[in-house]
Amino acid sequence: MTGMRPAFRERLRIAMRADPRTQAEIAKKAGYGASHIRRVLSGERPNPTLQFVEVMAGTLGCEPAWLLGFDK
Repeated sequence: MTGMRPAFRERLRIAMRADPRTQAEIAKKAGYGASHIRRVLSGERPNPTLQFVEVMAGTLGCEPAWLLGFDK
């Protein structure tokens, strides 16, 4: 299997939808371009770095383990 586990993209979507900010605002706060986040969500960029996962978790107020699907 190549790429990130599907749970990551699903949980990233869930966390972003639960956040009152727009995707562009979340991206800016995280220090990434909105297009980068769109590529991760679509699977076009299937292997985000651990740094990306940690930054997005911090920005969205959740645990990296949860985003990765290791924590129920």
